[in-house]
Amino acid sequence: MAVVALGVLVGGLVGYLTNKVAVWLLFHPVRPRCLPLVGLCLQGVVAARRRELARRMAGLVDRYLVSGRVWRRLEEEASRVVGEELRVAVRSSPFLAGLEPLLQGVVERVSGAVARAAAGVVRRVDIAGLVEEELARLDPGEVERLFWEMAGRELRFVVYSGLVLGGLVGLLQGLLLCLLGLGG
Repeated sequence: MAVVALGVLVGGLVGYLTNKVAVWLLFHPVRPRCLPLVGLCLQGVVAARRRELARRMAGLVDRYLVSGRVWRRLEEEASRVVGEELRVAVRSSPFLAGLEPLLQGVVERVSGAVARAAAGVVRRVDIAGLVEEELARLDPGEVERLFWEMAGRELRFVVYSGLVLGGLVGLLQGLLLCLLGLGG
């Protein structure tokens, strides 16, 4: 039975430490560190591929978040806000207040035109380029903080999954050794 307990303990520890190091290696070392005797250089994946990750994330933002639906919603909201502001301006003017029913169509047309113009201006902005530029500008520590803020629970889950899976492997290994009569 001691073999089984030791297998669970060692397996869990190995699984936990392996996944802990794997998550750490996503972000560290920030600058390449070379091991001269082995001839191996290590750098965190995020630090090493920061520009490529920024470009890919910007592409995802552009493709999935800045869609036609977003533009339509922006245009509708701009039209609504401009229309409200124009109606308030008409009502607050003693001269125009009496003409409000006549000006209703003008207010609608003007607010729609302004909204379409504003949406057109925003569409011309290279949002993917701006996102890529801003993400690439972040230092590796900020990028790591963003990752932990976005996916900290999931990263911790990965680490603790290693503990559980390693413990299960150790349990199976210990039970197998006992079944084979090698567990003492």
